[in-house]
Amino acid sequence: MPGRAGTPPADDYEPAEVMVVEQLDQLRILANPLRAAIIQEVIPAARTVAEVGEALGISPTKLYYHFRELEMAGLIRSIPVHEGQAQQRYRAVARFYQLSSRLLNANSAPETQSATVEFTISAIDHVAAQLRRAFNEGSIARTPDVVTVQRRTARMSVAEAQQFADRLRKLASSFEKADRPDGEITVELGLALFPRPSQPAVNGDQAVHRARRFPRRQRGRSPRSRG
Repeated sequence: MPGRAGTPPADDYEPAEVMVVEQLDQLRILANPLRAAIIQEVIPAARTVAEVGEALGISPTKLYYHFRELEMAGLIRSIPVHEGQAQQRYRAVARFYQLSSRLLNANSAPETQSATVEFTISAIDHVAAQLRRAFNEGSIARTPDVVTVQRRTARMSVAEAQQFADRLRKLASSFEKADRPDGEITVELGLALFPRPSQPAVNGDQAVHRARRFPRRQRGRSPRSRG
């Protein structure tokens, strides 16, 4: 997650641990990558639109509409302005946004399935983009000992998988509580636990493997070799 501007004032509001997203309208809003990024910025603490804009590298004037949509959908809330505060601040209503079983149901309407996929994949895409930026900008080279990227699969019971999911949520909550304004660096945590498809995309995996082995100019036949 990008660095945050300034130290936000303290407030008495604390988000719920989990919000179960039940409505398709809420899901559509969450599926927007920019709105998802806004929520991530206001989970740890209440922030103004200007502070979020600086953290995301976006002009605040382009964010007001999105803040309004998020608040109207009940996904974030405005914090009462206290004496001495010039700008409205906003806070996420929960630390985790979990899709209801109805929205995750494979038999749901195509529009619902599409929004569910977009919401879920946008989080992974955001992490991948940030990881790429961290490599390109040299922040990983400067602190390599804090970097870990893992991919694992395991067969287990549904009950055991649910237990792992609960443990990962607790880990993420502990990670957020470690956030403090005087920290030396800003680190980002990305998590994904899901039931693997029954038939992995073998052909797709092979294509990725080939793409890594052979540069683009070497793949495929030349025009003279056809026929």
